[in-house]
Order: sequence, then structure tokens, then C-alpha cells
Amino acid sequence: MISLRHVLVPTSIQVFNIGSITTDSIQLYFEHTRTSGGGDIKQFTMSKQHRYAIVEFCDTQGQYSLSVVAEFKIILVKHVLMITITH
Repeated sequence: MISLRHVLVPTSIQVFNIGSITTDSIQLYFEHTRTSGGGDIKQFTMSKQHRYAIVEFCDTQGQYSLSVVAEFKIILVKHVLMITITH
């Protein structure tokens, strides 16, 4: 028997180890498709206290899939960022 089910496509990433990086720096980096593989940002949330940010993209049809973005070793303002995919 064949069954169908709805699969959620991730549209956001969680960025850890942001340290003293500014909101603008993170947003500009992930909006730039050539640099990060990201794209237009739908929503951006940042917690300086917990040193992470959540970046939700407008669509998943950008230059790269989020799984590829999450595999990049990203160094931004002397911080090695850790990326995970969120749903």
C-alpha cells in the first residue's frame, strides 16, 4: 500500500556562537546569496544573552538548500558560527 504525507520543508536556521556580532552583520551575511547561500529574510530573532540568532527565510528556493548552508564553516567577525536547521 502507498501512502502520502505532508513533509515540512525547513525555512529557518539557528546560528550559535554569535558573541559580539551585530544584528546587522548577521542579517547582511545571510541575505547575500553568493556569500552564504541564504536569501531574503522573513524574520530575524536574536538573543545576545544566549548568544544565538534564528533566521527565517522567505522561501526555500534560494541558491542553496538550507542543509548546504548548515554545512558551511562560517567565520564572521572572528567568530566561528555554528548553524543548525530548525523547522
